[in-house]
Amino acid sequence: MLLDTAEKAVKLAISLGAQYADARAEQIYSTSMRLTNERFEQAISGLDQGLGIRALYKGAWGFSSTTSLELKQVKAAVENAFKAA
Repeated sequence: MLLDTAEKAVKLAISLGAQYADARAEQIYSTSMRLTNERFEQAISGLDQGLGIRALYKGAWGFSSTTSLELKQVKAAVENAFKAA
């Protein structure tokens, strides 16, 4: 899903008129532990993900990112990158 979303973001940027676009997707799995007075209290696991998009338009670069992979937020990030260019 993450790679599909990145591909859609690039295609959208090109359809807006960008001469070049790339998307960088990232997923990070993490686990943190809390210790109090050298005693284990809690472990928390999580997943962070996001997408960065660059667009080149008339020689200028624009960049935007989102931590949501919902199509509405990805589209907004692509449009922001394009507008910034």
